Amino acid sequence: MEVSTETPLATWSDPACALTVVYPLPLLHEIEFVASEGYRRIPHGGIEHGGVLYGSVQDDTIRIEAFRAIECEHAFGPSFVLSANDIERLRGQLHSAPAEPELSGLTVLGWFISHSRSRLEVTSREWAWFDSLFPDSWQVLLLIKPEKFKPTRFAFAFRGEGQTQRSDLTSNAFVLPLPTRSDRTKRGRQRQCEEPTAPESRKETTDQVAVPPKEEPSGPPAPESEDVRQDVAARPQAPVTLVPRRWPLALWVCCIVCCVLVMASGLRFYWIYGASPLSLHAVRQGSHLLVSWPVETGANSGELKVQSGDAMQTTELSASQMRTGEVTIGISGADVRIELIAHHWLHDERGLLRVLLPERATK
Repeated sequence: MEVSTETPLATWSDPACALTVVYPLPLLHEIEFVASEGYRRIPHGGIEHGGVLYGSVQDDTIRIEAFRAIECEHAFGPSFVLSANDIERLRGQLHSAPAEPELSGLTVLGWFISHSRSRLEVTSREWAWFDSLFPDSWQVLLLIKPEKFKPTRFAFAFRGEGQTQRSDLTSNAFVLPLPTRSDRTKRGRQRQCEEPTAPESRKETTDQVAVPPKEEPSGPPAPESEDVRQDVAARPQAPVTLVPRRWPLALWVCCIVCCVLVMASGLRFYWIYGASPLSLHAVRQGSHLLVSWPVETGANSGELKVQSGDAMQTTELSASQMRTGEVTIGISGADVRIELIAHHWLHDERGLLRVLLPERATK
């Protein structure tokens, strides 16, 4: 998406950073649309997306002028987690950007990531990608948080010389103003108000048509028979009574039983299939594995099952341990299967992960 010179601009700055970001509102509305579309694709958090920001740099001011989406195969689930293939494609995308006519003369300013399944906080994995793919001190990271029944929040993360990296961006979040309507739409509505409507014209035409008077029969009316008048007067008028229709008791019982069965089936379906799978990640640390998961699960307790070689190990996790989001486990084989079960009040969430290690790493 390209932005013309007449596009309204907005400015972001932070007292802790000497950097100022200038961005066109229609461009960020387009990025918000991409993040919101991914959020609505699947329930329980949607699919997260990312993109590269392009623009210009002058002194301590950067101006965002275009963006391009990042292809992510989502090999680790709906969260925006880049695989090795994704990173290689992203490096090729950054290298070939100057050859694209629409991006000619623009500089890579950083990137954006949608956090529809987690808090408005930069993870350590995202900081590592940021330092590797966008190493310049003036480059920025934009987090986007789409939510249900709430406006989408944006927050810039930066790193500068002598500055401390701030991961929690909740306090610096901002929302976009609603897009304004064009002058063409206003002029069109004004013209519609000035023009007469079609029904009024048809009404005026109808009023001008002369309606012939109704002809009345000449002469006195025919006298009514005396016998007919006496019969009508003597006939009694029975009162009309509306009797409500009552359903039989068996029909009421059948309806109640059907409602209970439908509710039980829905609850069972939600219990088994309603919860989204947990996103598990593992990092090898010598002869141990650091297993991590999203800390926003809100589980009351958990159960971690680890099968390493022929040994099966089961560990009970409390609510406080589930909120930490990570645990270290020992391994004794090259093929490790990990299953995490998060217990909630009405349902369970499960996450499965298989790790294949070289033989020398397990010794």
